[in-house]
Amino acid sequence: MNGPSDPTQHQMDPKLEAALEAILGPLSRYHDHQVVGLDNVPRSGGVLMAFSHSFATYDGFLTGHKIYHHTGRLPLALGDNLIFRIPALRKLAWDIGIRPGNHENGQALLAQGAMLMLAPGGMRESLRPSTHYGKVEWGRRKGFVRLAIRAQAPVQLVACGAADEIYLLKQNRVTSLAYERLKIPVPLAMGRRGTPIPRKVPLRAFISPLFHPPELDEENFEAQVTAFHTTLVSEMQALMQKR
Repeated sequence: MNGPSDPTQHQMDPKLEAALEAILGPLSRYHDHQVVGLDNVPRSGGVLMAFSHSFATYDGFLTGHKIYHHTGRLPLALGDNLIFRIPALRKLAWDIGIRPGNHENGQALLAQGAMLMLAPGGMRESLRPSTHYGKVEWGRRKGFVRLAIRAQAPVQLVACGAADEIYLLKQNRVTSLAYERLKIPVPLAMGRRGTPIPRKVPLRAFISPLFHPPELDEENFEAQVTAFHTTLVSEMQALMQKR
């Protein structure tokens, strides 16, 4: 499926945008969702935006929607290739800015000047129990750093630590085994008054300044990855503590 040649100019269909607003608008008001640091977002050029991943997940969409309205740039994201094998989901995913998830696509999009959103912690981070809330679990997740260095694209961190409090997750053996063996989420999660309704937590997302990767050095690439990853994790951890 082909998209526009310049991803920085991609705009949502007005009907789709209205539908998203009908969903995201009430959620934004329910959580009094705000974004701090919108002026840090570049108006052009490739940038890799690394998001925190809560169990609720929709906090990232709320922030992405505000970025879109503030900058006029549609943030793109890399999604599971399975999405693009399902006809009913393929067009919707493309229209809201999701692209097939692989390193080659990521590098090509950044080279074309896209704003590329990733959640390095993935499902593992979203399933962490309440006792681990606010902790950045990107220890082994270095693919986004490799991508940034090879594409020579700046990294921007986006954190919403309070989103971890929308649902309370308890550590349990079933959840751990299901993820480790099958990569399937089977959480024990509780929302408002123990129901599936999201807890009414005020949400503030924080966008960092740009972090520029080191100039690519193939001979010392892994050392560069480790050093840049350490910096980004430390900065993200500090950002997650803000409310």
